[in-house]
Amino acid sequence: MEAYKQFKKDLAVGLVLVMFIMAILELFEADYDSTDGESRSGMSLHIDNMTRCHYLGGKNGGLTPRMTSSGKHFCG
Repeated sequence: MEAYKQFKKDLAVGLVLVMFIMAILELFEADYDSTDGESRSGMSLHIDNMTRCHYLGGKNGGLTPRMTSSGKHFCG
């Protein structure tokens, strides 16, 4: 009976640790956006407040228009 109680205690601690780790991982993935695939692209998405047009910013600065698959500037 004592082993069963210890098992339940260890299981509860393990579940709490797994939930904590999952919460931490969610925090780090919060900065992913639609410019990313399986891993971070290093680009940042900028949206003009007036026109709602999208631009991509690179790691070293600069902006480029975000294009649709038909070659038009992506504006929402």
